[in-house]
Amino acid sequence: MIRSIALLMLFVTMQMFAGMYGELKLSNENPQVSSEITITYLSGDFFKDSKLPLYAFVSYFNERDAYPTSVAYKLENVKKNKYETTIAKMPSDAVFAMIKVGDGKSFDWNSEKMWDFMIYNSKKPVKGAYLRNALSYLGAVVPNLKRTTDMDKAKILLQKEIEAYPDNMQAKIGYTSIRKDKGELDEPKYNALMMEILNQPYNKKQENEVRAVSRALRSVGKPADADDLEKQWVKDNPTSDLAEELQRIKCMQSTSAEDFENNVKEYIGKFKYNIFSDKFYIDLVSFYLKQGKGDEAIRVVRGYPTPPGVNSNPPSSLLNMMAVTLLQQDSLLPLARQYAERAIRAGESIDEMYCPKFMSKVEFDMSNQEVYGIAHDTYGVILRRMNKLDEAIDAFKKCEEILGDATSGDMLEHQAEALAVANKKPESIETMRRAIRTARALAPTVQRFKEFTQANGEKGDSEYKKLMEEAKSAKQKKLITEMMNYDIQSLEFTRNDDGGKIKLNDLKLTTMNGKEITLADLKGKVAIIDFWATWCGPCIMSMPYMQKVYEKYKDNKNVEILMVNVWERVEDRKKTVQDFLKNRATLTFPMYMDLKDQIVGCFGVTGIPTKFYIDKKGVVQFKEVGFPGADVFVDEASERIDLLLEQE
Repeated sequence: MIRSIALLMLFVTMQMFAGMYGELKLSNENPQVSSEITITYLSGDFFKDSKLPLYAFVSYFNERDAYPTSVAYKLENVKKNKYETTIAKMPSDAVFAMIKVGDGKSFDWNSEKMWDFMIYNSKKPVKGAYLRNALSYLGAVVPNLKRTTDMDKAKILLQKEIEAYPDNMQAKIGYTSIRKDKGELDEPKYNALMMEILNQPYNKKQENEVRAVSRALRSVGKPADADDLEKQWVKDNPTSDLAEELQRIKCMQSTSAEDFENNVKEYIGKFKYNIFSDKFYIDLVSFYLKQGKGDEAIRVVRGYPTPPGVNSNPPSSLLNMMAVTLLQQDSLLPLARQYAERAIRAGESIDEMYCPKFMSKVEFDMSNQEVYGIAHDTYGVILRRMNKLDEAIDAFKKCEEILGDATSGDMLEHQAEALAVANKKPESIETMRRAIRTARALAPTVQRFKEFTQANGEKGDSEYKKLMEEAKSAKQKKLITEMMNYDIQSLEFTRNDDGGKIKLNDLKLTTMNGKEITLADLKGKVAIIDFWATWCGPCIMSMPYMQKVYEKYKDNKNVEILMVNVWERVEDRKKTVQDFLKNRATLTFPMYMDLKDQIVGCFGVTGIPTKFYIDKKGVVQFKEVGFPGADVFVDEASERIDLLLEQE
């Protein structure tokens, strides 16, 4: 669940940035928009096994638009582990940029800090540069970017923006909002300061300023004024990002299936195809199928409106999702097959108009290749359900040919099962071997492999053990590439009560019995810190599985599980947590409270549940936001803990 923080918005302009696995250097410390910049990337061991080309993916933010424009620059290998590329021309309206490096399958996120640079005009950043940098530290980034939240950095950046450009309305609104979120302003003072800002002139023709003012009006109890402002903007700018967002909200607030269908058609008729139009249509089809209204589902599928400017079929991703949705009912399998076939045809040639603005064409093509492979798996599942074994096997093999190492465990299980039923036992065994040795095998795959090889006695057992050792090595290798190496223990933060400075390691957590501990007390142990609240549904959903993790490691003196309660909207937090636990006697893991919500703020958390896996040296190595589901959580948590336990 997302916590509402500041309405808007860091500043790090350096010539060299260091990540855990790679270093990235810029040839120009203070680039102007007309500057030529050389990017040098020292990869270390991060991409040592990759045979794919490397790219520097640069996302350019301007002062005007909500979303960035992304460009991929191919990195040339100039010597061992050293790559270079040149940005000859940036977008003329760019004010700030974020960089990641990747081959399409793996990315160096610089320990979830990414690399960045601001655009300069002479000796100072251009208007909006500090602001857009600050936004990136408050979670205001698109799905293909990652940056750890840091409200203190954002606050400093907003101060710099206001000092350099006193008329920047967004910066003033954002700065005041952060001060309230950090507890520096009470409600009356916040309202007074915000009203003073709102009475100042602003650019009503700039979308981001309109967005900021609208949100500020709502924050001071003036929703009607905010609605009027947004309606006028949409009237004057009917295809803008804000207009799209408001129409999307209208879809989500539909009161009936008929209303939802009409709103979705209106949405798709007005705006360029995007991931939301896919989801809306799938949600509607799923709703009708769950209600047993197959005819209505088919009518909706056949009535999919073609987006503006498109003369071809809907995109492969939508067609495939339609097929997946339809195959839930045997009576709809022929129609599901048709949509899977269309998904495959559509995947062979993708219209670039489907590419989101925030995604580079290279990323888009890579993403579509993945969808193309998935569509073959869907097609195979449908054919298998229709007892067309040979055709199904061909589809599953094609899926693996397209996806390679990215072929998932369930896809390999589909292939192995179909081969087994078709009495192609040697091929089935070989498919299962690939799944097991690469740590992708599902439980049914492992069970079938044991059944098929048990006739070989000790030889079969020996092979299985060897494959499992290879699987363990593959898992650890993958986990190592995901490690953040984010050393926060010595970082200094501003307190949200008195404004003083304090180190994160010195902040205290309180047990239900009143005992206090600091993060420094955990040094020498592997720890999971799980931030949660009593009102958070996904937090509650994940607790039985956190209990399983706790039971697995409770006798290990080198492991600590800390369930840390935060963000409660009550005066007596202890009583609230105690009442919550009364009816949950099976939850026996240690419970802590972050009474002033300072530690959760220092960790940069903006949504819960969020879990941090900390190594023996007190360094954050893994971060997990949300709840991935019961099927994978316990295994994934155990793999991370075991890896950290093995480290010195």
